[in-house]
Amino acid sequence: IDGKEIIQGGSHNDAIKSVGCIGNGCDDILILRDENALAFCKYDMGYWKPASGECMSNEIVTEVKCMDEHCSSIKIYCQRFARYSCSTTDNLNPEGKKWFTGMSDTDVKRTCEVDGSLLIGMRCFDNCQTIDIACARLNLP
Repeated sequence: IDGKEIIQGGSHNDAIKSVGCIGNGCDDILILRDENALAFCKYDMGYWKPASGECMSNEIVTEVKCMDEHCSSIKIYCQRFARYSCSTTDNLNPEGKKWFTGMSDTDVKRTCEVDGSLLIGMRCFDNCQTIDIACARLNLP
């Protein structure tokens, strides 16, 4: 997949805990990783998808790519856990939903706030000038 890769610390297989906007109109995306969250997890295959929803059950987002210079289009990499390894359980943000909504260049960061929760999805609006994230709790084997 072509595109501008966005990495802040850790490696491609580390879980993502926070997503932030940088620049005018969210021209760049900053991701913050939880480098130790997946130490006991084993992986199966993964796949790229447009940032228009969430990964399937028992998958997390491990990579994010801007598809153009201004991040007006984003793709996420959904990483599957191997059978009998780690799993995910939907959890709730403080507003009673698993989606944290409305991140933009004026509201610059969204974090999976519940302890043990990680990024499982993203949605873009207005050429990704506004981004929502979805989180789920990680269950260790």
